Amino acid sequence: MEITQTTPTPESTTGQTSSLAGLAENFDNFLTILTTQLQHQDPLDPLDSNEFTSQLVQFTGVEQQVLQNQNLESLIALQEQNQAVGAVDYIGKTIEAAGNTNMLVGGEAIFSYLLPESAEAAALQVFDASGGLVFQQDVNTAAGVHDIAWDGTTIQGGIAPDGVYSFKVTALDAEEQNIDVTHRIVGRVTGISFEDGKTVLGIGEVGVPLDVITGVQDAPEDAEQSEQG
Repeated sequence: MEITQTTPTPESTTGQTSSLAGLAENFDNFLTILTTQLQHQDPLDPLDSNEFTSQLVQFTGVEQQVLQNQNLESLIALQEQNQAVGAVDYIGKTIEAAGNTNMLVGGEAIFSYLLPESAEAAALQVFDASGGLVFQQDVNTAAGVHDIAWDGTTIQGGIAPDGVYSFKVTALDAEEQNIDVTHRIVGRVTGISFEDGKTVLGIGEVGVPLDVITGVQDAPEDAEQSEQG
């Protein structure tokens, strides 16, 4: 994943320029009309200066709004750029985040879930990109956070190809009532992007917004050594 351009887009810059140009043209026309009216006004019935003053104030107000929008967009672009620079530190680190989608890479994917209380029964289901059930198994029923390492084995006994998979953990209490399970994903950050003004960390093809991250860990030493080798 790539860091997208954080400077104002050509479309927004063009819009600001044309707004200022249109305002300047209208203001010039206003001054021309005002000068002409003053030159031809009836000395016995002069024009109302309050009306012209009001129009001048309106022009000034519009000009200030356009300039404020320009400054605001510049500040937003600067903030996004600062976020991008800071987010670079996440690359190579293992993050934990809210979500139910993760990458299967090299026959390994980590799914994580949180049980707020002990369950009578709990089961994991893994789905492919089209929503088809790929794998299922019973999982830990104790209260707390649990990580599941899936090796890509399918319910047919084959091996699923690397890619994006979603998962769901269903848990029931002693009265066979559903327990609210929190789904979490764990993975190593491989890239950064911006989407709709938000910083998004990439675990392979899975995008994780920065504001849903719940934990960060240093990359395992063996992973760092393999990258250096």
